[in-house]
Amino acid sequence: MGNPSGATTDETQPTNYLLSKPQYALSYHRDRGTPNWVSWHLSAEWLGSAARQDDFRPDPDLPAAWYRPTASSYTGSGFDRGHNCPSADRTRTVADNSATFLMSNIMPQAPRNNQQTWAGLEAYCRTLVGQGQELYVVCGSYGRGGTGTSGFAQTLDQGRVTVPSNCWKVVVVCRRARTTRPG
Repeated sequence: MGNPSGATTDETQPTNYLLSKPQYALSYHRDRGTPNWVSWHLSAEWLGSAARQDDFRPDPDLPAAWYRPTASSYTGSGFDRGHNCPSADRTRTVADNSATFLMSNIMPQAPRNNQQTWAGLEAYCRTLVGQGQELYVVCGSYGRGGTGTSGFAQTLDQGRVTVPSNCWKVVVVCRRARTTRPG
């Protein structure tokens, strides 16, 4: 699914740590408590009828000595727990959907951005899949400091989760290859 920063599984590289999951790949930044980027493939094969799990939890695949953000890391902050790989992009199975709620796939987002702007882009991407396209997506954030419903903040969770100043997403849309049967 891509590794744009050359992330590795070397724990001595805590600012570019690679986690490869069946549903997506990501580069995690231990000191920011958020992913640098998350990449995934989106096609009809990933979409189904599994319900949204809402089971936000720490990622057990992060090194044991590292702080792992929890579901309550964002509580009262004025920021949403914003998915990088969206829940609705992984509805084939309950396990696939649940994987999107690992906190390593989450970044602080201003509610308006998360619930309107970002949600609109994500829905549009799934519309393209419904039209027979397949997508390759990389999403992330950078900078420090943003404004949520409780005002400006640079960090959450006693300084352990950095609020990004910017969110970004690259979407590559490909025409699905049609297979033909001989004869």
